Amino acid sequence: MESVSIRNSFLDFYKFKHHNEIQGSSLVPRDDDSLLFVNSGMVQFKNVFKGKENAPCLRVVTIQKCLRVGGKHNDLETVGFSLRHHTFFEMLGSFSFGDYFKAESCIYSLNFLKEIGLDIQNVYITVFEGNKKFSIDFESEQIWIKLGFSPERIRRKGFNENFWMIGDCGVCGPCTEIHYDTGSELLELWNLVFMEYEILSNEEIVRLPLSGVDTGMGLERICSVINKVTGAYETDLFKEAIRYCEIVSKKKYLNTLEYSDSIIRILVDHGRAIVCLIAEGIFPDNEGRGYILRRLIRRSIQYGLQLGGNNFCLFSICNKIFQIYEAVYPVIKGTEFLLRKIVECEERSFRKTLEIGVRMFDSIILEMGETKVLDGRVVYKMYDTHGFPPDFIKILAAQKGKEIDWEGFNLEKKKMLNVGDSGMGLTQDLDKLNGLYHKFGDTEYCDVLEMDIKVEGIYQRYLFFKQTPFYAESGGQEGDSGALYLGEEKINVLTTKKIYGLSAHLVDRIPSQLLEGVYLKACVDRDKRKGLSRNHTATHLLQSALKSVLGEYVIQKGSSISSSRLRFDFSSFESLTVEQVIRIESLMSQWILEKHSIEIVNLPLDKAKKEGYLTLLDEKYSREVRGVKIGNISKELCGGSHVQHTGEIVCFRIENQKPVSFGIRRIEAVTAQEALDITNKEKKIMKNLIHTLNVSLSEVEEKVRNLIEESKRIKKQMLKIKIQKAKDEISLAQSQIIIKDNLSILIKMVKVLLLEDKGIYIGELKRYSHEGVIIFAFYTLREEWNIVCISTKGAVNKVKMNDFFSSLKRENIKIYGLNFKSHIEIFGQGIVVLNSLFDDIYRFLEIKRA
Repeated sequence: MESVSIRNSFLDFYKFKHHNEIQGSSLVPRDDDSLLFVNSGMVQFKNVFKGKENAPCLRVVTIQKCLRVGGKHNDLETVGFSLRHHTFFEMLGSFSFGDYFKAESCIYSLNFLKEIGLDIQNVYITVFEGNKKFSIDFESEQIWIKLGFSPERIRRKGFNENFWMIGDCGVCGPCTEIHYDTGSELLELWNLVFMEYEILSNEEIVRLPLSGVDTGMGLERICSVINKVTGAYETDLFKEAIRYCEIVSKKKYLNTLEYSDSIIRILVDHGRAIVCLIAEGIFPDNEGRGYILRRLIRRSIQYGLQLGGNNFCLFSICNKIFQIYEAVYPVIKGTEFLLRKIVECEERSFRKTLEIGVRMFDSIILEMGETKVLDGRVVYKMYDTHGFPPDFIKILAAQKGKEIDWEGFNLEKKKMLNVGDSGMGLTQDLDKLNGLYHKFGDTEYCDVLEMDIKVEGIYQRYLFFKQTPFYAESGGQEGDSGALYLGEEKINVLTTKKIYGLSAHLVDRIPSQLLEGVYLKACVDRDKRKGLSRNHTATHLLQSALKSVLGEYVIQKGSSISSSRLRFDFSSFESLTVEQVIRIESLMSQWILEKHSIEIVNLPLDKAKKEGYLTLLDEKYSREVRGVKIGNISKELCGGSHVQHTGEIVCFRIENQKPVSFGIRRIEAVTAQEALDITNKEKKIMKNLIHTLNVSLSEVEEKVRNLIEESKRIKKQMLKIKIQKAKDEISLAQSQIIIKDNLSILIKMVKVLLLEDKGIYIGELKRYSHEGVIIFAFYTLREEWNIVCISTKGAVNKVKMNDFFSSLKRENIKIYGLNFKSHIEIFGQGIVVLNSLFDDIYRFLEIKRA
């Protein structure tokens, strides 16, 4: 029975039992900072069980994507080296919110297993055995007996195995588990949790007025059991991806614990997680969720190279998985381009990192000699500075018979971590802020430019109000500024920030007569607000333009909006071409000229999502949200300031674009007068070019291109001349080689046009094969100089040039590379200083200067 049939059978069975199918949530939890990723089916209903939200309906059935790669539930290191563990898995779940309870739940689960053909004679049950706080779950035990299970097939288990808690406090209850005897092991198949208690404190436990049911069964587990195989890796979920691994490795997958089979399991498991994370809009990063994705990709690459060498291609595995899952989860459909770009870019980059890292590691091992333990600080430096994964260093160390000082690694890591600060200096007085928050909750923002407001709190130079016309910095938009009037006295508001739901107004001073309870007249800076509104609306249009020109894969990754300019970060792997920039600006100009009205509506979050309003991945939204709609061009959830129609933007120009991090680029743009200024400046430059080059407008581009080509041709000729000069100088120097203690010493001063030209000489010198020391001094007409000292392996310990250079006491010279010994460079100014230093070098080498 294939996975598709099991999914459909599960949904159909419970829908027939009057359950409403609800789509599984995103892998990124909503309003839950305790989890990096959703790790069970009940996560999206956590607030329902806590009593903070109403249930969507009384009976629910879902299929939920889950990921367990951190915290309490972390299967990452186990995956591959067991036959059953997974990082990504699918949870088949059924829920009752105050409707049916234990009896129906047990009956439904048993009947479903019978319906798909499971041999019930091999099923065993566990129930909660009770403890000092909670009684034995006799009710579940009796239900199973009535359903035909003998007492011998029902086992009582303790608190850790058969009791579920949402946290130290909150809803909880006993669970009964369905296990299946495969003949070789007893597998947990299905967990039925019965929410019937609430822990209010360590001492107080109450029964819930309405009991709930949360059941979860892993699709991978039931797939393997129903098909009578040892683990899901032998099912259709992984078949195509494993077949690719067999071709690359030229080895048959046998589902054993052999190393090659373990690698294949790691690759196909991680491939599923990678496909689903990228489809959710997560990009590789060095922290948070992006770090988990990067770690999964890099872990796959390092094991994949061991399996298939240079023939290995991670995207090929991911693509096999993509083809299976795009039909199952709508969020995955259409993300193949993004998947390819991210995986291929990461693979190219990481292969280079591995090459450098392996060479570095081999060098460290050589220096260690017989020492068995690798310094944790060195391992951390390889990881932090060069991006070399600790788990791969662990593999290499084991191959060399070395251990790693993990305690030293963790201490160094802890030492290097920088702990951030809130940046406002307000969190030091939490009691006062909490008091204000509990007094009136979130500050209410009023979309007006003037109003009378009452002072509710004063702290340092921050003022707090229950209502305010000042927009607090959020959603990338800079906070409002303006003025407050206490009678005739003016108090300047410098900026407005958000902290703990409160709008904090930073003012230039606190007059003595300004007290809590006093009313002030608030006036927002109109010009600044207009600029903020123009630029905020422009960012919404820009995102639509980028999607139109580049593709729907474009995802907003951040923004910063001030009154004078805007910054927009988005997912992209390549620089915008000139043609693309022109198309984006043309679209923006068209929409501005069409004067589309901006419609702002308040609506429930679920309705907003159904109507296609864009949401940000990591943004936390309340149940009621604010939607901003611009004609048929853009629909986004947004709390910021906007113009009334697009014509108020006047003009839009892109000033700059640049990479921010892997897969993320930044556009810096301006609107209104600032954009017109750029257009006028470009016109002026073009007119000057036409005049200087003495050509028409249509001839400018070709003329400039010809001049650039001519410049390149001249540079090539100059390079040839410089290379020939370098060869001649080196040839002359070789005729003057000094032999001392069986080592050759090549020493010379060379005049160059630019110090950068030394690279030409060094390239030629490295072809010099004699064992010995090469010392070349390069100097220019401006008397800048650079001495390069290259020692071959045999000469390093005999001549010890690094000892000589370390002893130099001269001022105004800089020395680099003393730790490397084989390549040392000294920089300085003045020919007299250079000649004096060269005399010292000759004396140190005990040779006569020609």
